[in-house]
Amino acid sequence: MKVLVAGGAGFLGREVAVYLIKKGYEVFVLDPLSDSLDIEGVRKIKGKIGDIDTLREIGKVDYIVHSAWNFSEDIVESIKENLIGTEVLCSWALTSGVKKIVFYSSSVIYGVPVSHPISEDHPLLVERSRTPVHALMKLYVEKLLMYYHRQRGLPATIFRIWWAYSDERAPGRTYREILSKIKRGEDISLPPDSGGSVVYTGDLSIATEKAFESDKSSGEVFNISSFYLSWKDVLKKIAGRYGSRANIIEVKSGWSGPGFLEGKWLLDDSKIRRVLGIDIDAKDREEKFINVSLKMLEKL
Repeated sequence: MKVLVAGGAGFLGREVAVYLIKKGYEVFVLDPLSDSLDIEGVRKIKGKIGDIDTLREIGKVDYIVHSAWNFSEDIVESIKENLIGTEVLCSWALTSGVKKIVFYSSSVIYGVPVSHPISEDHPLLVERSRTPVHALMKLYVEKLLMYYHRQRGLPATIFRIWWAYSDERAPGRTYREILSKIKRGEDISLPPDSGGSVVYTGDLSIATEKAFESDKSSGEVFNISSFYLSWKDVLKKIAGRYGSRANIIEVKSGWSGPGFLEGKWLLDDSKIRRVLGIDIDAKDREEKFINVSLKMLEKL
């Protein structure tokens, strides 16, 4: 079976590409930075999802993982790269007989949590998001995929992700800065009762493969997570195991720090567990997150 991983040089794309190669798939990675990949066995294609000539050169594939994304907050650039690019990808997929396209969306489209846990039916308050253009484009791309599924017969599945980590790292400047403070023994301020449902890339990869194989996943949107990360609790455990003097302090009001740390992003992932049969040990996944954080600390 052949799989195109669009955006395969990015964090999520790379992780799922490695998983699929190990599972015996023939994997094509489409990315402007594909030359930077050091994955043995992957077929690297330099380009973007909106490059129709490049897509035609790839030929027939069975599945597509759509993890390509331009994070620009310039709305014109984002429309061109993300929305129009996805339309080109879907049109090509339809004419090429693709069996399933799996899109990695984001919980950012919920805007702000108004109820907990956050189910897939939660209001999509993109205009209230901390990154409104990003949220708006994720929503538009989701709707475009559902149009192609319902009106034109392209099987599509959407995963909504808050944050992710692998066995090697948890990405993002904000988190690296937090770990740097732990290493230096500096106090860390947090908004109260903050955290989110983070997904381990191994679980995301397994769910992606299950979505390939499941007719029940077509036309569906799923929240996906591995465990709920309470910033206060988990950072205390990391600091303690590292032997840091850092104190983890909740700021009761007037939070002015990184928006990524704000809010309680507890996702209801019961749907994906039920439909795709995903079984995840939350305690084990929290331990994996702590271990990779300690590994990152050693490298700082």
